[in-house]
Amino acid sequence: MAVLVTWNVAGRVARAREQADLVAGAGADVICLQELTPATAVVWADCLAAAGYATAVADLPRVRESSRPLGVMTAARSTPEPRPVADVPWPERVLAASVDGVEVVNVHSPISPKPGLAKVLTHEAVYRHVARGSGPRLVCGDLNTPRREHPDGT
Repeated sequence: MAVLVTWNVAGRVARAREQADLVAGAGADVICLQELTPATAVVWADCLAAAGYATAVADLPRVRESSRPLGVMTAARSTPEPRPVADVPWPERVLAASVDGVEVVNVHSPISPKPGLAKVLTHEAVYRHVARGSGPRLVCGDLNTPRREHPDGT
């Protein structure tokens, strides 16, 4: 793997095709996307396929009333092979895939105020997954880190 692009599409629908064309035009070997909706996932998959990418998409909730409509996609010049990540509270937000011998873990972390400690449980599950693995691994995406970190680490 030589070049990776990670991109938060911010759930945008109206400009999804334009964004997809620009990201695909960057010429990356691997593209990790966050905040896809069921509708934009189709647009992105079509655009990326036309540019020579194979895609893997986390299972997105299909229920319109879902409070968790956002998911992740990983695209690569070679076929990404999904790997299960155990105990993720919102499975549409984490996708691990083997790409040319490297496991790429694409994460869109829930924001802190979400109920049930979804963010903490997501980060713990990703940590356990990466710690148990072997070989080269890469974690990328939107981890929803705090807006400000002070010099003392708070």
